[in-house]
Amino acid sequence: MLAPPSITARPCKYGHTTGRYRNGKCIECHRLESKARYDADPAGFRARRAARPITPSQTKEGRNARARQNRKNTMLYSARNNAKRNNLPCTIKKNDVVIPEFCPLLGIKIECTSGPRTDNSPSLDKIIPEFGYVPGNVWVVSWRANRLKSDSTLTELRMLVENLSKVVRKFPWERP
Repeated sequence: MLAPPSITARPCKYGHTTGRYRNGKCIECHRLESKARYDADPAGFRARRAARPITPSQTKEGRNARARQNRKNTMLYSARNNAKRNNLPCTIKKNDVVIPEFCPLLGIKIECTSGPRTDNSPSLDKIIPEFGYVPGNVWVVSWRANRLKSDSTLTELRMLVENLSKVVRKFPWERP
């Protein structure tokens, strides 16, 4: 792979002024050479490409495994920053963060994928927030469960369920 290009004011011997790679090769000349090699033997080019070994990052399972590993690092990094900002202890290590297959609170499947966070994304949660991020006080739940739990107390959650069930019972139809 060629190094990133650097822009020079001096055109190449063919008059291109698109810039040059560090090895002195003109970017436009390189593009034209690559296209000419492909045009000369497109079937062979595709065959050579198809014969390359598949790397883990080219499969869905491989990408998800990588995302799961990166998610652990991201959660640990965020935990350390949150602890520092809120003046809480943070002594957990990477092996203290265990991402389960299903959310222990809602029972939904936890999916570690690259991209934006969804309700099924893993989220590091402090069981008792005042204790901070210490081993035994953290677990991984779904993002939705952590949002629902956020700063609610157990009493507030019980009251919410009680009052919501009373309201739902008043309606003659069933909700999906």
